[in-house]
Amino acid sequence: MNKRKQIKKELREKGKGFFAEFRAFINKGNVLNLAVAFIMGAAFTAIVTSLAGDLIMPFISIIFGKINIEDLAWVVSPDLTIHYGKFILAVVNFLLVAVILFVLMKIATAITDSYRRRKKKKAPPAPAEPPAPPAETAESILKDIRELLKSKNITEKGTEADKDTEDSSFRSE
Repeated sequence: MNKRKQIKKELREKGKGFFAEFRAFINKGNVLNLAVAFIMGAAFTAIVTSLAGDLIMPFISIIFGKINIEDLAWVVSPDLTIHYGKFILAVVNFLLVAVILFVLMKIATAITDSYRRRKKKKAPPAPAEPPAPPAETAESILKDIRELLKSKNITEKGTEADKDTEDSSFRSE
């Protein structure tokens, strides 16, 4: 009996975790957007079906000489009938949906592109690159070395004459 209670408790805890994860998954923006798109697609399909069946198909039925295109059928045997009129209606529905979605996508792309162009124009110009440091010459390098040597009080062992000639070579500025 005690083991059964423990199993039920574990299942309840797992269930809470599962439902919490499921709730977090559903609340994500992509899933909600997909649900809205699905509902709108169903409503859009009803509109397109009505457009095709009630407005476009009567004109097509005039071409075929029949009153209703959906009634077109090929009777192969008394038990087998192929309703190609319904297929024609489905193809017309599909083509209408494809054309309308293509036009909507073109409009959405144009709006997005114009928004990006306006945003790009409003964006501050990119900062200019800092100027390149001046090229170092042999004299500037020697001056730097002299300054380093002076700051560290490094002197070579040698005669006074050698030191005088070294000082004179550094002074040729």
